[in-house]
Amino acid sequence: MKPSLLLSAAFLSAACAPSLPGRPICSATTPCDAKTSCVVGRCRPTQESPVPETARRHQFEPVATAQLDGGLASPVQEPIVLSEDHTLLLRFAIDLPAESRLQSAWLELRRSPLCLPRPARVKLGVSHVFSRWHEPTEARWLRPRLSPLMHAATTRATRVEPLRVEVTNVVRNWMDERTRFHGLLLGIDRSEAAEASPRLCYSSGLLAHAGPLLVLYTVDSSSLRKGEG
Repeated sequence: MKPSLLLSAAFLSAACAPSLPGRPICSATTPCDAKTSCVVGRCRPTQESPVPETARRHQFEPVATAQLDGGLASPVQEPIVLSEDHTLLLRFAIDLPAESRLQSAWLELRRSPLCLPRPARVKLGVSHVFSRWHEPTEARWLRPRLSPLMHAATTRATRVEPLRVEVTNVVRNWMDERTRFHGLLLGIDRSEAAEASPRLCYSSGLLAHAGPLLVLYTVDSSSLRKGEG
């Protein structure tokens, strides 16, 4: 393979990962301080809801997906596997009314029963994708230009409930600079020693279960102006 200046997912995962912008990330093993509570993976003031009561929900399926094994991209199969060697590329086409103001954004994945996860506490990270890419129809080399991996969530490999990762700032960047950002990469953050070699299994949507979803909550900008008045 020809030398490339593009950063691979494996290299990014091995580096020390900063956290996604936003409130501090929390989990059962990383609790919040006495003034905040851990709500959907973030430390929030006790009275604060991650989703405003007046928000409108928008749901988007990815328009392109790929499973990466190093630099080898393959069509997504059932199940999606996240491990030290496997990451997931997702691209979404977001279409919102002009008056909508983004309040929060969540990447949702549902656990697949078709493979046995390796029990471990797992840190997940997200990278921006800076180069255009297309969904592969067969295995081929694909090395998109990526940002450094950013710690986004901590979960358990045996968790039954859907995984929800807050990606509000990621989506805001997409909406502000649509020609610069081309989706995200989701992978295991290996910046710290893991309890084991973790493996997570999620539904791709090819069978009965729903696949990855991007869920946005917005409010009408006119209502925000009225509130400010």
